[in-house]
Amino acid sequence: MTTQLTLPFPLDKPVPAPARTAPPRAARRRRHAAGQPMLELPTSSLWCQRWTADRQQKWQLATPHERFDARNYEVHLIDRATAAAFVIPRHYSGSHVACRKSFGLYRDGVLVGVASYCVTSADALRLAYPELAPGTESLECGRFVIADDEPGNTESWFDARCREYLFSKGVAAVLSFADPYPRIDATGRTIFVGHAGFIYQAGGFGIAGRSERRTQWQLPDGTYLNGVTMQKIRQQKAGHEAAERRLVERYGARPMRAGEKPADWLRDAVRDDPDVGVTLVRHPGCHRYLKPLGTEKQARQFKVELRPVTINRDLRPDWADLDDDAPLPLGPYPKAPDLVRAAA
Repeated sequence: MTTQLTLPFPLDKPVPAPARTAPPRAARRRRHAAGQPMLELPTSSLWCQRWTADRQQKWQLATPHERFDARNYEVHLIDRATAAAFVIPRHYSGSHVACRKSFGLYRDGVLVGVASYCVTSADALRLAYPELAPGTESLECGRFVIADDEPGNTESWFDARCREYLFSKGVAAVLSFADPYPRIDATGRTIFVGHAGFIYQAGGFGIAGRSERRTQWQLPDGTYLNGVTMQKIRQQKAGHEAAERRLVERYGARPMRAGEKPADWLRDAVRDDPDVGVTLVRHPGCHRYLKPLGTEKQARQFKVELRPVTINRDLRPDWADLDDDAPLPLGPYPKAPDLVRAAA
């Protein structure tokens, strides 16, 4: 059994182009697992994937009267509380990250976008950039959210400004992931259709395979109980109280008993309790994007050393037989998210 996901604009015809611009290249037709015709989303698109303040997915089309104008925008460093207050209501995960740097995009003094860079997994950063120190020389783009009514192409400009600042402070490379796997809540409502990383493609990131396949614990509202949160609970690290309280108060898990092992509580009171409603989802892995930072001109401007960044050649199977000095073929880009979700 499969659940058909649909996008809020028609896929049975090419995306319409604004007046006085060249029409987008016709997307090639493909067939998904249910056997229905489906057009791939083009890699260069006038559509921007956004979310409203109540996490409803929306697609914004850039039209002539609302073209992006950089003169209207400013980028500033912001604190985590400000970033989280903007991100959590809008991001499909319903959560923020323990960020090292957060940037706010302001339009006429109003916060309309947030980009937060973090070390969600030091191992993931070391795997991608084995010679860089996670958290100082390499960072992960953990959250990137733009208000739903901003004009198209806002993301590309904002992303470039963030990377320029990070490079000026000694960050040599950025890692990011795009989750192509749809999320559907317990009522059958599509929370997230999946995304292929158009922002990173537009910014010149290289595609380097996928992250590890894993089984995710999906909660009834479509969000995941991620591995970092579960590890906090199992090891009773900082933040475990808030995570446990959320599972009890929001999802109905019973409180942990005195003397109960946290790992046993996660299994018995969360995963295996039907009243909590956890669904085990076999996730195929996220698209992994890599971006060494800086140009020679920027290095001179910021007085920063521009050093070559080593990318792990084990990230993609097709790199295994390359000569040591051969350039990495960082492509092709994925053109569409995974549009079909196997029902549990």
